[in-house]
Amino acid sequence: MIIILSYIIIFMTISSVNKNMELEYKFKIIDTQIELQKQNYKSLNKSIEKYYAFKHDIRHHLLAIRSMMDANNYMAASEYLDKFNETEISQNLGSLCKNFTVDSIVKHYMSIAMKYNIEFKVNLNIPQDINIDNLDLSIVIGNCIENAIEACNKIIDEGQKYINIKAEIKKFNLVLKISNSFNGEVIEVGKIIKTSKKSQEHGIGLRNVRKIAEKYNGFFEVKYEERKFEVSIVMNFN
Repeated sequence: MIIILSYIIIFMTISSVNKNMELEYKFKIIDTQIELQKQNYKSLNKSIEKYYAFKHDIRHHLLAIRSMMDANNYMAASEYLDKFNETEISQNLGSLCKNFTVDSIVKHYMSIAMKYNIEFKVNLNIPQDINIDNLDLSIVIGNCIENAIEACNKIIDEGQKYINIKAEIKKFNLVLKISNSFNGEVIEVGKIIKTSKKSQEHGIGLRNVRKIAEKYNGFFEVKYEERKFEVSIVMNFN
């Protein structure tokens, strides 16, 4: 009885530790999501200010170009247009998708990818009103992109770093695919792929992604070949 009781206590302790780790992880995701949305609101306000400034000045630009055209000075008009296209307004990153949460998260990781010279391609079609919890979306997309960036940073050849993200709605399913380059090394324990993180969060992220996919009656699949790693996630929101 003492031995059995000891096993029960050990099992309950391990289970409690795992639950606490996952709870701490979710709190971290929530904090990150709030901070990202704050940043996106600031960015949105700046974009609105730039838009009104642009709207105020556009008539002056049009008058200048019209004057050059009336004077048959087409070369000057062409040069003026070239400079006009190089302004910060034309280079400003617009909305990536209609879903504010996803838009905030992807923009955050896109800025990180740019710092590491990672080619980042996005094709997102996710509406704002989707019956998927924002926290779940944050965990799924945040983990997958974070792992993709981590994998790209292990590649020596700068020209081989890339991340492609595609999300679309098919009937009542959110279909998400994230592919990225990697160095060909995969840590796999009992058919479970793990990240190379050395912290206590090792493996928790991908495990949570799988749980969330199953929560929405979907699936989580990983494929890899040579230098390409791909994650596919389907979440039903009917």
